[in-house]
Amino acid sequence: MSRLADYRLLCFDVYGTLIDWEAGLLAALQPLLTKKASHDDDTFSRAHLLTIYQELESEQQRLTPDMPYPDLLATIHPQLAARLDLPAPSETDNQRFGESIGTWPAFPDTVDALHRLSQHFKLVVLSNVDRASFARSNAGSLQGFRFDRIITAQDVGSY
Repeated sequence: MSRLADYRLLCFDVYGTLIDWEAGLLAALQPLLTKKASHDDDTFSRAHLLTIYQELESEQQRLTPDMPYPDLLATIHPQLAARLDLPAPSETDNQRFGESIGTWPAFPDTVDALHRLSQHFKLVVLSNVDRASFARSNAGSLQGFRFDRIITAQDVGSY
């Protein structure tokens, strides 16, 4: 049976593990969602929004595996609007949505946990974003934490 003490390195994804991507994404969608005066409660439920987002994201990643993540987000933003029967967003709105990844919040205990873990392990990121997006997240909600290695979808060439 393995024990945590048997390991020298921990490797993990960031978005969903350290950063609350769902909260960040839903906050970034708010300008789009406020464009419709009335809607039934099921249409804009958290689960419904995230399901549509994940379908569009997966398809776009399949079509353009080397597209930087902010561009991917900007590309699917108008598709989200269409699927939700909302007015088409402007190009500026699409870009703002794409750049939102750098503002997504870390889970409350993340930074403290990283500091504690780094006393015992090398910490390596393996994430489905591009280097610039991760750098913005790291400088933002991850408070500039220094990881031992960062490997992104951009480095690998695929999501």
